[in-house]
Amino acid sequence: MGTLSISGAGQALNLNGGTLAGSFSTVASTSSPTQGILLQNVAGSLAITNTTISGNTTQGILMTGSTASIDFGTTRVDPGSGLGTDGISLQNNASGTRTFGTIQIIGGSGVGFLHANGGGLVVAGPTTITNPAGTGMQIQGSTTLLTFGTTSIAKSSTSGIGLAYGISGAGNSGDLTCQILSIRTSNGAGLVARANTSAADLTATALLGVDATNGPAVDIDTGTTAPINFSLATINSRNSPTQGMDLASVTGTMNVLSGSIVNATGTDIRITGGTANITYGGAITDDVGQLVAIANTTGGVKSFTGAITDGDDGDGSGISATNNAGATIRFSGGLVLSTAANAALDVTGGGTFELCDENPCNPAATGATLNKLTTTTGAALRIANTTIGANNVELRSVTSNGATSGIVLDTTGASGGLKVKGSGGTCSSVGSCSGGSLQGGTSGVSMTSTSNVSLDRMFISATTSSGIAGTQVHGFSLTNSRIDSSGTGLGAETSNVAFNTTAVGTENNLDGVVTITGNTLTNAYYHGIDIFSFSGTISDATISNNVITSSTSTASSLGTGIRLVAFGSAGGVASITKATLNQNTVTNFPSAGGIMVQGGNAASAGATAGTYGASAASPIAITNNTLSGASAGNRFGTSGLIAVVNGKGTGNFLITGNAISHATGTALVLSSFGFATVTAIVTGNTVVANNSVGAQGIGAGTSQTFASTDTPTLTATISNNMISQTDGNGILATARDATGHLNVSIKNNTVAAPLAGNRPGIRVDAGNGVSADDDVCLDISGNTTAGTGLVPEGIGLRKQGTSTTVNAFGIEGMAATATTAVEMFVDGLNPASQLNAGTGLRTLLISGTSGFSSCSTAP
Repeated sequence: MGTLSISGAGQALNLNGGTLAGSFSTVASTSSPTQGILLQNVAGSLAITNTTISGNTTQGILMTGSTASIDFGTTRVDPGSGLGTDGISLQNNASGTRTFGTIQIIGGSGVGFLHANGGGLVVAGPTTITNPAGTGMQIQGSTTLLTFGTTSIAKSSTSGIGLAYGISGAGNSGDLTCQILSIRTSNGAGLVARANTSAADLTATALLGVDATNGPAVDIDTGTTAPINFSLATINSRNSPTQGMDLASVTGTMNVLSGSIVNATGTDIRITGGTANITYGGAITDDVGQLVAIANTTGGVKSFTGAITDGDDGDGSGISATNNAGATIRFSGGLVLSTAANAALDVTGGGTFELCDENPCNPAATGATLNKLTTTTGAALRIANTTIGANNVELRSVTSNGATSGIVLDTTGASGGLKVKGSGGTCSSVGSCSGGSLQGGTSGVSMTSTSNVSLDRMFISATTSSGIAGTQVHGFSLTNSRIDSSGTGLGAETSNVAFNTTAVGTENNLDGVVTITGNTLTNAYYHGIDIFSFSGTISDATISNNVITSSTSTASSLGTGIRLVAFGSAGGVASITKATLNQNTVTNFPSAGGIMVQGGNAASAGATAGTYGASAASPIAITNNTLSGASAGNRFGTSGLIAVVNGKGTGNFLITGNAISHATGTALVLSSFGFATVTAIVTGNTVVANNSVGAQGIGAGTSQTFASTDTPTLTATISNNMISQTDGNGILATARDATGHLNVSIKNNTVAAPLAGNRPGIRVDAGNGVSADDDVCLDISGNTTAGTGLVPEGIGLRKQGTSTTVNAFGIEGMAATATTAVEMFVDGLNPASQLNAGTGLRTLLISGTSGFSSCSTAP
């Protein structure tokens, strides 16, 4: 047909009905009072090389109700002063394909480009839409593939949406693909997509960016299975009255490399439902509003790699993730939140959550990225019924003041754990602890069914319950921290560090690797450190270099400095494979004691036995601790150090280098009860007991748990200890009340005379009136020891009865069986022991004077 050019007031084409066949070189319309081109109910095909419309008062191009395939070629629509409505409007075309070489649309009072209800579309070259008063591009009811090349939509001076995809009427079931897409709006949403079916795929091979002012950059709700597929260079949103980016029920993939979302009135990024894989690499900044909210997603990875902050000034609304079973949520670009009474980071209800201090995440490293949470009465961190992933949750600091619990971990799985790392330095006050502070409330840290928790340089104070409380915790570390004034509500067993729930009697409160080192723990209502379980295994515990101090009043201090207890029940048992308690300083504790380590299953004689120190090479080592009551007049309420296996179990203890003073009871207790078998080395300890009521410096022995037919065994080396100021014997080693066996070596100890009574400094007993058959094998030499009162002898030996086979008392290397030869033999091995001038002997046989024997089982 050649070239058709219409100028002036008029339409270039107005065709209604019929079948087209032909081509035009140019179609141009200027100042049409209606459309520049109107095609209705046409079929066939038409090719145009160049299409130019200007000055139109309605649509520049309107094609409706047709099946024709039209190629509009290079196309420009510019209403100019006419302010036409839609630039290009393609509506209700049942089939056929509309093709454009390029599209340029300028201005207009309606939609820049409208495609509604059917028909294919191909734009080979660039599409540029500038400043329509309404939506820049609207795709509605599409049933076939719509393909755009490089597409730019700019609304720099008008309100409205940049790209609307299925926002009214029927949703899209066809695909929209843009090779490159760029959207900019000044007073409205950038990209809005709605109500599309599972077949619709919204794709941008390279999305240069969406930039929206006073509106969300991206707002997509495409139905539960409608996919998106974006690779975006940038997304920006400023001051949106709703969300900055809002994704609902979205599937597919969306990758955003950079950008900035700032101060949305609603939530800066909200993701609800769907299974999409979403990566946002831009920054999120919002002084007041919620930064990120993710809820009810069922799959996909949501990854945030840019910096996120609320200005750190105390009025933010935090981040939440709720009910995301099947999804993984990850932050790795830095998180600085300060939210006062609002929760800072609240993750509940399913899925996997990770927070990293470097990007990409590396759980083995500490990166430079700052993750910091601060609240007043809001929970700073809560993760509940959600798995912490293998990349962990890594924080520089966590701070709250008045929150019920500043940190709450509840049912977080075994893949990863919480790591509060601090940034070095000392930790003695709120201001100096770089890991943050948790003040007031019920507990600073509350843990239930969680794993691999590590806290460094934290200050926890003034909690009504325990400072740190946990049950079903698998792996725990507390280092270089300070906990003060725990249990101000005066609750039972409230402690600075408490893993001690005992309501059922089968609890596994803490297992795995445990590290509690370099901490200052003060003023707990009960214990400084309390680990108490009925099941589970602590594989390796290190409790070292802690300073633990209580009140000096029995009204405000009811517990023990360190209590490590692994008991059992009818259905199970707790064990400790290995433990080191080294260089702790424990002071005061007027109602109880310094260190208590107890194990064993006392549920029944047939109960499962536990392990407490797997071997001599893997013992429970209690070494180099300083344990002291407040003074000689205000002592530990019980003992300084207790190591006991009771019931069924096997124990290996190394107790060396400890300094123990001011204990009301026996200063150092070592026992094997019931059917327990215990091996121990007690050497190089210094005891200045100042105790009372016949209590010993070191008391070691066997006894019954269930009945006198119990068969406990204790094999102990007690050597090179210095003991003084005891009311009772300096060293008392006994096998009593059962059918037990005590193998004991007592060598090279220095024992001062007891303060009261008629007592030798060292005493060893085989049996008593309750015993069925308690045997002793003793190796005793090199001791410097004194007695007191009517018993000035340094050493006293007591045998129940005269039988050599019942309550047998054997001494290694001895041929003698009765007095005075027994006494003289022991005297010869301990020439520095105190002499009874009246008898000329250093050893006294306290009860039976015959029936002694030789033995070979003492260590």
